[in-house]
Amino acid sequence: MQVQNDGRAASVNIEAGKHGAAHVRAWFDREGRAPITASLGHDPLLLVVAGTEVPRGVSELEYAGAVLGRPVDIVAGEVTGLPVPAFSEIVVEGWLTPDRREPEGPFGEWTGYYSGSSEPVLTMNIERIYHRHNPIQLGAPPGKPPHDYSYMRSVMKSAMIHDALDAAGLPGLEGVWAHEVGGGRQLLAVAVHQQYPGHVRQTGLLTASLPAAAYMNKFVVVVDHDVDPRSLNDVMWAVCTRTDPGVDIEVLHRTWGSRVDPLREPGAPAFNNRAVIDACRPWERLAEFPAVAEASRDLLDRVVQRWPDILGGIR
Repeated sequence: MQVQNDGRAASVNIEAGKHGAAHVRAWFDREGRAPITASLGHDPLLLVVAGTEVPRGVSELEYAGAVLGRPVDIVAGEVTGLPVPAFSEIVVEGWLTPDRREPEGPFGEWTGYYSGSSEPVLTMNIERIYHRHNPIQLGAPPGKPPHDYSYMRSVMKSAMIHDALDAAGLPGLEGVWAHEVGGGRQLLAVAVHQQYPGHVRQTGLLTASLPAAAYMNKFVVVVDHDVDPRSLNDVMWAVCTRTDPGVDIEVLHRTWGSRVDPLREPGAPAFNNRAVIDACRPWERLAEFPAVAEASRDLLDRVVQRWPDILGGIR
């Protein structure tokens, strides 16, 4: 959001595929305007759930309440009646209309760039401002990862994608990690225990299209169960040693991108392309693929136990 008209308005940059944009379109179609509130400075949990893909049809406030183990305390806005967190530091309330747009940005984004150019976006007419005495504006300014934003998103999105793959019935799922270097969105690693021909490609293509993972994704890397998907070093080692670039990389075109993608031309539709990388041992060679040259876990544990002061173990 950007302050407009000396504080009497604020532009609101909502990506077209997000739940908020769907709500706004529905209100425009039905009423010709859309109510909107914005909470500034609140429990960091609300930032976490607002910035990740909570399933469609689930209230973010209810999702946060499930995490807390109790309902989130709210009050109703005097103008729109929308619920706002009762312990927010500042809340602004007003209306969006289809014809009210102001140029916004560019801002520093979670991609690590001042991207998104300056384009007219929907702008709210502010009718109420609520605030605590001496409000404290708590935030997580995005920038080149890793940062607060990418750390919180990586944890939440990894769990959400894992749950979605499990709910879809994907067998052999060992782990998922949305890597911080991609802002928790652009680089996903999924570990599977191969069970049949095509299992790896199924995993990668399914992951790349899940609602929890599709927005602004660029790379999905599928690794074997012996590779830790949370370790960027191990994932890239698997890519270097188990991926044949001419055979094992699928590119999907015109997928769900973002206006803040630094590769997007100003004014162009927010498409992107993405790669699904098979970084698993070939199915035909699972039995005879070269063994990994590394010390066993048992040996490493015994070495640490023998020299705990040097290697950081526990006596």
